[in-house]
Amino acid sequence: MITVINNGISVAISDVAKAAGVSTATISRYLNGKFGSMSAATRERISRVIAKMNYKPNDVARSLRSTQSKTIAVIMADIFNPYSMDILKGIEGVCTPFGYTLFLCDAKDNAQNE
Repeated sequence: MITVINNGISVAISDVAKAAGVSTATISRYLNGKFGSMSAATRERISRVIAKMNYKPNDVARSLRSTQSKTIAVIMADIFNPYSMDILKGIEGVCTPFGYTLFLCDAKDNAQNE
């Protein structure tokens, strides 16, 4: 069970399912974009409940279950170099919309650290 704290209130996927009148499996399929035989009305109802409850899946919990961390490590020679920051902003701009988390490492201009 994935539990998320929103505005001090604990919201679990089972809470969303109950409020939407569907199973947790249906909510999971919805969150993963697997609409298959799900009607448009069901998708809309789930969408409204998720918005109303301010439910956001926990990416760490999801990665444990799916064995995909959606994490990228970026090693920069010198993070204070303006060029490096432009590159990092570009990487982040492309990766973040797809749900990836970035870890940044500064090699401090040391080839061995890189």
